[in-house]
Amino acid sequence: MLYLIAFIFKGGLVLAQTTFSCSNTSTVCACTAGATGEYYSGYFADVQTYFTSNTPGLTRTDNTINFNTDNGWGAIVPPAGGTATNPDQYSTRWSGSINFTTAGTYTFYLTSDDASWLWMGSNALAANPTATTAFINNGGLHSPLTISAVGVFPVCRMPFKIHFGENGGNNRAVLEYQSAALGIARQVVPQSAYCSCQISTLPIELKYFFATSYNENILIEWETASEINNKNFTVFKSVDGLNWSSIGEVKGAGNSSSNKQYSMLDKSPNEGINYYYLTQTDYNGNIKKYSMIFADFGNKDGSINLFPNPFNDKIVITSMSKFSDTIFEFYDIMGKKVNVPFQKQNDFKIELNTSELSKGTYTIKIINLQKIIIKKLLKV
Repeated sequence: MLYLIAFIFKGGLVLAQTTFSCSNTSTVCACTAGATGEYYSGYFADVQTYFTSNTPGLTRTDNTINFNTDNGWGAIVPPAGGTATNPDQYSTRWSGSINFTTAGTYTFYLTSDDASWLWMGSNALAANPTATTAFINNGGLHSPLTISAVGVFPVCRMPFKIHFGENGGNNRAVLEYQSAALGIARQVVPQSAYCSCQISTLPIELKYFFATSYNENILIEWETASEINNKNFTVFKSVDGLNWSSIGEVKGAGNSSSNKQYSMLDKSPNEGINYYYLTQTDYNGNIKKYSMIFADFGNKDGSINLFPNPFNDKIVITSMSKFSDTIFEFYDIMGKKVNVPFQKQNDFKIELNTSELSKGTYTIKIINLQKIIIKKLLKV
């Protein structure tokens, strides 16, 4: 699922509009209609990792998210504190999907006392979604407050996630929508629109995965932002990109909401290009494969040099032989090709303009008729 932000001028105001897309165009729900609600003891205080760092005391299917009175929550004490007629000091995570049977522009309204956050689409799939990716941010301690957001939705069963917390006093949580263009009046999102199937959260959030020459070895490194039910990682290697074999396993962290760094040494690299990919296996035996990367175990004669590294606004590449029929490819830390302008200073010197690149780790691939050279670079 992808999304983009557009800005619409209306009545002198600038309204942010999010356009969603999704690969799952089926609106068929394979489980109970409603939203899965997980209830926790204590107030999460806008700390989004609270829900993966603690265990829910109650899990149930809520027909709708329409808790507009203090005494309308049902039997949630415990894990909540207070009384059945006025529970407090608890937090709730709702998840599942919302069915859009007609494509169009919808306005969502999230009312809460105290904090609440709504994520839609792929952002809702993260184990620990972040404040910057929220569709609606209604965070903080406050009396009943409604925040709205406009989105363009396709026909889709769209994942959603809500984080809510009640610290004390009134407790409210209501999710509504409307679509003037489609003739849908403002209303509580109905039970028929919900699917309570738990969102299939990403088993790990992979921050980076790369390989680089290291002494007489190739060092393979990766980092995760979070892990769920993660048993182990396996690294596979190929010299042609077609035939693969495992070169080792690394134990996973199980469940984690903090950054974890991993590494492995390929002690028998082949001269030239070495290809690698990573798999992750959970405790249920499910396996997820991640993108292929590559490293060059060549250029030992130093015929091509790059500087500075770390770099800032430019990179200079020099060669002992003329640059002819040479291709330069630049990749970000996730292996996505990025456009970097370059200027040929002379037959032996190339200058890359890197001023528009964000800070971080990159890989450059230099391809000519004689060899392929791959280097890891860092922008600071």
